[in-house]
Amino acid sequence: EQPCPVDGGWSDYGPWSNCTESCGGGKQNRNRTCNNPVPKHGGKECADSDVDERKCSTQPCPIDGNWSLYGEWGHCSVPCGSGNRTRNRTCSNPEPQFGGANCTGAFERIQECNTFACGQFEIIGSDGKPTFDQLEGVLLFEGGTVCADGFTNLAADAVCRHMGHHAAISWRNGILFSDYQKSVETIKLDDIECNSNDWLECTSIRNPSHCTHEKDVLIACELALPRNGDYTEWSEWSECSEQYCGGGVQDRSRNCTNPSPRYGGHDCKGNDTEARECNSDICGYFETVNAKGNKIYSQEEGVLLYEGGTVCSDGFDNHTANAICREMGHHTAISFRGGILYGDLQRQRLIKLDDLSCKNDDWTTCTSERAHDCTHEQDVVLACELALPRDGHWSEYGKWTRCTAQCGGGTRNRTRSCNRPSPRYGGANCEGNATEVGECNAFQCKEFRLVDEFGETKTDDQLGLILYEDGTVCDDQFNNHSANAICKELGYQKSVEWSTGILYDDLQYSKKIKLDDVNCTSNAWSSCNSSTIHNCDHTEDVLLACETATKRDGGWTPYGKWSVCSAGCDGGNQTRARTCTNPAPKYGGAECVGDKKQSRACNTFKCNEFYLVDSTGTVIEDDQEGLLMFEGGTVCNDKWSNNSANAVCRNIGRHAALSYRNGTIFKDLQMKLKIKVDSVKCSGNTWSTCNVTREHNCDHSEDVFLACHSVDGGWGVFGNWSDCSAECGGGNQTKTRECDTPAPKFGGAECQGNSTKTKACNTQECRCVKENYEYLGADIKSVPDVNTIQDCLEICAAEAGCVAVSQEIATKVCGLKSKRFGETQGVKEGVSSSNIRCGD
Repeated sequence: EQPCPVDGGWSDYGPWSNCTESCGGGKQNRNRTCNNPVPKHGGKECADSDVDERKCSTQPCPIDGNWSLYGEWGHCSVPCGSGNRTRNRTCSNPEPQFGGANCTGAFERIQECNTFACGQFEIIGSDGKPTFDQLEGVLLFEGGTVCADGFTNLAADAVCRHMGHHAAISWRNGILFSDYQKSVETIKLDDIECNSNDWLECTSIRNPSHCTHEKDVLIACELALPRNGDYTEWSEWSECSEQYCGGGVQDRSRNCTNPSPRYGGHDCKGNDTEARECNSDICGYFETVNAKGNKIYSQEEGVLLYEGGTVCSDGFDNHTANAICREMGHHTAISFRGGILYGDLQRQRLIKLDDLSCKNDDWTTCTSERAHDCTHEQDVVLACELALPRDGHWSEYGKWTRCTAQCGGGTRNRTRSCNRPSPRYGGANCEGNATEVGECNAFQCKEFRLVDEFGETKTDDQLGLILYEDGTVCDDQFNNHSANAICKELGYQKSVEWSTGILYDDLQYSKKIKLDDVNCTSNAWSSCNSSTIHNCDHTEDVLLACETATKRDGGWTPYGKWSVCSAGCDGGNQTRARTCTNPAPKYGGAECVGDKKQSRACNTFKCNEFYLVDSTGTVIEDDQEGLLMFEGGTVCNDKWSNNSANAVCRNIGRHAALSYRNGTIFKDLQMKLKIKVDSVKCSGNTWSTCNVTREHNCDHSEDVFLACHSVDGGWGVFGNWSDCSAECGGGNQTKTRECDTPAPKFGGAECQGNSTKTKACNTQECRCVKENYEYLGADIKSVPDVNTIQDCLEICAAEAGCVAVSQEIATKVCGLKSKRFGETQGVKEGVSSSNIRCGD
């Protein structure tokens, strides 16, 4: 009988594919297969499409903000005496939208203006600058010209004397420097009438409306001697930029007006501003301290501090004491009182809190006042019952980050926190690294892989899924040549079998289809054509089995670049990795032996120091150009000069600067950093002449790049001579010196010459003597003397009362020739029977 037709039926849809876009509108699809059941015996194919499609990621893409151009400069804040003017830009080119990042950097630029002193006359030359000669120039007052109406010889003398000169040489009105005079916005004075040549007896009218520049006063004065400038006293320190804690800056200034430099005299020497740190205590931080100001880690009584200042005992009670002890991580309070415990320490501190009162032992129920009406005699003195030290323990690792490369070998990382629990009460920090780095997608790009159901490379000759660039291969135009060519490309001998279909559902549907129409005319891959555009689904994925080839052991690639240092200063770590893909192990070959990554210490210099780094943030140890850093941030070039460059290089420990410039040469690194210093203004080549401004109004295009001379080594002084290497018979003494004055640094040359000097010592001949007898070596014939003190020691060891010495007495030389030995030789001359030792 003929079987009945079976119409095809759709399977359930598979999972949705990844969206083609992460924002702005994309597509994703899912597939189903006509295999539930498969049509048979002439049955109908499934109706409708096997692909279901929908929109996804329709939210707008984030748009990062970008700065507009700066606008025009505004008006100066004052007409004279040094003011400021500003120009602004807006984050509108474009504005940040849909979660995009705001613009970084300053929106405002500030520039000094109208720096001339108020009420000050000056004579301007052809270059638009004040003149200090006796030539005719344009007379200015507070930056504006002076009209000649009513001007007389007395007025001319009075004006010249007011400027410190002797008298007027000449004056007139008119145009002397046309372009300059027309550029001056205002005419400031008119109708100057003087009863004498003393400016105090003169009158004038300000801001006349009827004069033109054709009436500007032109004048020449007989000059006085040059007068050097000198500073006024320092002003009071400004308020700290941070009111209570957290580390701020305060400054003070002085003016070069006591007197001002005139007639070509020198400007004041030294800085006109100073800055210092202030309120550097940690915010919101209680601690009890001992007489030296050190934190107490025991149950002894100490002075209670908050943000580095003392706490007044007004309203303080048991609840308050317990709450503070618990806030510091202890169990409860043991005792508290108000009074002086360490007078010197307490009186050096501000009183930071008063009227501290708590409803119960929980700090969240407490209230306090910053303003106080108490003295240090009311400072809180507190002792707490300590908790036991608690060591920190790691949390579980979080999820792996996305691989940095889709193929060819990348890295991914995951992190954990030292908070399960956190270390407290002096307990140890967690050991090990907070971040783990792993390899991923180590297969070569544009490479075929034959994998099992877990996506792992197969090493047997069984059927598996063929992948290309981590995606599947469609079977359109696939043939035996194609199968053999791919197997050979994989390093196998040839194809065993191939087919199409679903072998590993979950794996296949998680992949994209990367290749179609693989058509080969021979068993060599070079004869193949293919397309990255496809019109198939995963039911057409190629499944392949290859005849196993010889095992191939893995080999390491070279190490990659060092990572950015984990800390900007005080010591960090950086790593570099390699992958076992040169080649990758195949067909059961061995994995690479050795470590996948290396680590090393970096940026071990102390914070609060200048240093130079390369594009990876690694400190430069030679005379190459690098990005100038301070406290882990960059330095702006405002007020930068040759003096600044030389002084900073010397501060780093080098001789002098080679070159400097500014820009975004290491843009990727610079954009991750904060700008820590605005200006380094130096009046000389040494750091003591410099003034640093931290608050900045610049961007990274103004970051300083600097190259400094290396430091060649220099010899120190030789030390003392060493002990002689022998007591007699000739020895040596040495003395050494170190190449540390200075030590070579930053690629500088080592010291030239020898570090050690040597000289001979104890050159006298080694002799021996026996106690109670003295012999002249020349008196006993045919008995040779010993050569070394060691010979003496060995011979004396067998003779009672024999001692070994190494000295010469007048013209007599002591030798080891015993009485018994002398008698047996029949020699008596030179023998003395007195009780003496050689050398007595």
